[in-house]
Amino acid sequence: MIRLLASTLVLFWLCPLLLPDALQAQVLEVPSAIPDADPQAAWHGQGHRIYVVTWRGCEESCEGFLEYFEANQISAQFIVRNAEQDATRLNGFRDEARALQPDLILAWGSTVTLGIVGPWDSNDPRYIRDIPVVFMYVAQMVESRITRSLESTGRPNLAGTDYSVPIESQLRAIQAYRPFDRLAIIYDPTQEGSVKRVEAVRQFTKALDFTLIAESLPLGPDGRPDPASLPAVVERVAAQRPQFIYFGYNSFLIRHVAQFTQLAVDHGLPVFTGGPLPLVKGHALLGLFNRLRSVGRLAAYQAEQILVQGSTPGELPIARFNRYSMAINMRVARKLELYPPMLLLSYAEILE
Repeated sequence: MIRLLASTLVLFWLCPLLLPDALQAQVLEVPSAIPDADPQAAWHGQGHRIYVVTWRGCEESCEGFLEYFEANQISAQFIVRNAEQDATRLNGFRDEARALQPDLILAWGSTVTLGIVGPWDSNDPRYIRDIPVVFMYVAQMVESRITRSLESTGRPNLAGTDYSVPIESQLRAIQAYRPFDRLAIIYDPTQEGSVKRVEAVRQFTKALDFTLIAESLPLGPDGRPDPASLPAVVERVAAQRPQFIYFGYNSFLIRHVAQFTQLAVDHGLPVFTGGPLPLVKGHALLGLFNRLRSVGRLAAYQAEQILVQGSTPGELPIARFNRYSMAINMRVARKLELYPPMLLLSYAEILE
């Protein structure tokens, strides 16, 4: 098992994506957010018109999407909208997109994508079916009924990307670092992707012989997870003695990543993450993931196929990576006295 894992943990930043050379062009810096435009005079210049809808602002994957167009000298103009983690705003964004008639819509995340295009089996006329849409940073795309399969969306106006590392690969990476028979995950019951991730991890409990401890975040009066509840939630999890906490798809914990991961360390619990943020801005121990800027560039490559090459969105295969990054936070390893096996040190980036 260790030998199999080692063969898959090829560092992404050392090995280029298996994509056309255009995607590997030098990236030029562009602003991390585009100022809101007047809808009545939104499209001023030349180039493809792209309407971007994000869930928590124009973070690194969004920036990577924007950078791709400048780096590859593809003329484009953007309007970027931020839902600020409020799904009710998506109704207005749909209406605005229809009024603006962009050439393409970029949808960030499962909630945003469902809010723009709806489930594939819905006939609700409010959802957009006549403008090309590319999604990125979507978890559990089939289970959420965004796509009909993992290979293609099965929807004429929708193309997408799969940013995720297979869950089994993530769990085996944890096993390679430290064998476990109890794994904890803290999830947001209001976020579909977070709930689906729990279900997806649970599917491997029998095959990999572990117990999953799933703890739901309590909700406050506003119907959202209550930040004040975090210490008690982590304490309840720690009392059940897991060997690792799995950092699942969870925007709430992302917002409170430093506090959450520090609470875990204070209780002697290492955190595994499928994304880089809990490692670089928090106190996670181990991660196996794809770089966020590369996630955005991959989505931009899909957009290029539609806008420049004239491809039909629904006929494009789901774009995905086949190499992943592993990183280990040695500062946390020393704090927890959980030092990595020598084999993993041959592959992983070491963070301090």
